[in-house]
Amino acid sequence: MIAEWVAGEQPGTPASTLTVVELASRFWKHAEIYYRKADGKATSTLDNYKAALRFAIALYGRTPAAEFTPQRLKTVRARMIEAGWTRNVVNQGINLLRGVFRWGVAEGLVRVEVHTVLTAVGPLRRGRTEAPDREPKTPVTDAQIDAIHEHVSRQVWALVQLQLLTAARPGELVILRAIDIDASQPVWTYTPMEHKTTHHGHRRMIYIGPKGQRLIRPFMVSRAVDAYLFSPREAAQERAAR
Repeated sequence: MIAEWVAGEQPGTPASTLTVVELASRFWKHAEIYYRKADGKATSTLDNYKAALRFAIALYGRTPAAEFTPQRLKTVRARMIEAGWTRNVVNQGINLLRGVFRWGVAEGLVRVEVHTVLTAVGPLRRGRTEAPDREPKTPVTDAQIDAIHEHVSRQVWALVQLQLLTAARPGELVILRAIDIDASQPVWTYTPMEHKTTHHGHRRMIYIGPKGQRLIRPFMVSRAVDAYLFSPREAAQERAAR
């Protein structure tokens, strides 16, 4: 019992009496630690869980987790639709709620059959639900990109151009530092200190050719190798000076 307590388990609460809000509370303690980036910042997944759990707790917080049936999961889904959530977001929210119960099974807090029956609730299909579909995002034109040039800082404009040249994600470029760049070859290689698939153990390599190098070089002058090249503070100071 002591070993289980040290490991984070809380013996003495039978799975048959654990309520939905109690399950959510225990899951949240796990999620706040697990869904963190390398720098300690919370990921967006944490906010997604919070939004989905809010509906389940409001409707069935005092209900025993063992009695959270597929019908009740569909009731939660209906409330998400009433709140104006789009179809894909609703489907994501329901998957996250099922994930909470799956975690409960792994922790010995919920019987496996409780989670199993929840998987019977299928996703909402396009055209067969009142939940709206968000219009697909389409690429902007070169003219639309050029139109913002005079309205943004040189740091932001360099980031926009660098993203077009490298196909890197915005989050990977705003953390660019000289120390992360290997400039020993004609084509530079940039290894982000963190990226979207870091937690999967994947290594990310971004290639920067001559055009990208010309964009970066001015920001590497008189700057520590471990400093971010594109500084919002610097951009604000330049704007104030102008």
